[in-house]
Amino acid sequence: MTMSNHYLTGLTMLVLGSSLFSCKDDSAGSRGYQLPTVVGVSSCGERPEGLDLCTWAHSADLVIHGTVGSVEGQYQQAVVANNEAEITDDCEGTVFPSLKIRMSSFEVIHNSKAEYSKINDVVFYVGAWHARKLNPRPYFGTDGGLGWVSLDGSEANDLGILPGQEIGFALHYSTLDGVWSVLDELMFTYDRDEERLKFQKVFDNCIEAPPADRGDTDLEEVASEISSCGLDAREKAALRKDNKEKFLFTRADYYKSPECSPTDEPGGTGCTIDMECSGHSVCDNGRCVPAD
Repeated sequence: MTMSNHYLTGLTMLVLGSSLFSCKDDSAGSRGYQLPTVVGVSSCGERPEGLDLCTWAHSADLVIHGTVGSVEGQYQQAVVANNEAEITDDCEGTVFPSLKIRMSSFEVIHNSKAEYSKINDVVFYVGAWHARKLNPRPYFGTDGGLGWVSLDGSEANDLGILPGQEIGFALHYSTLDGVWSVLDELMFTYDRDEERLKFQKVFDNCIEAPPADRGDTDLEEVASEISSCGLDAREKAALRKDNKEKFLFTRADYYKSPECSPTDEPGGTGCTIDMECSGHSVCDNGRCVPAD
């Protein structure tokens, strides 16, 4: 299946940064949002230890919260699943998109370096490796755009990551190619009506349980708590950060790129639902085949 006519053209990205304590309107986005859940695609033995707020925040280079400006599906320059050295724009199999996200505005809640506190524009990615774990998850629509589909195969375009939503992200910076990435960090929302910080729900024994939701709080208090984390928590976070980045920055589809999964070769996982197949094709035993 040829993807070259269907990928979304990149846009010039500009994010207008704001101070942490700027005024917010009481829009629908500010009242919280039901984030996609994280569902495992593999099995682990014992689940890793759950995260606390300090370890989670200090593992990242930048923690932001704000309004999503745009979300693009990336389909070209896909990493071949069973050969990370091979990059293709013409995948003979299933392409799992990565996501390119810009914020129309955001506030910095935590930064690992002083210069990050002054950042006023950021574009970041969710690699296909992690995007595939989201439910609903992104797929390549027949109209050439990005769609969202639940694991049961039903469309869920109102439940994905969408422009206008207020979402928080913990980001890591790749010094190798100068890009920001979510890696596999959990997203969060802030419900202003309930004054409650809420993390993504996780149904994957290979991923740490998220920090506990925080009630009766605001983002200023959360930022203050993170800045006052002790030495032990910071050392634990530094080890987590190092281990995570050493693994996830090794393959482009782990942190920024789409994945091509060839169904005729060992290691190709292929499609799982019809919506992952383009044009007049359906998913049949892991392969996209012409519809009858």
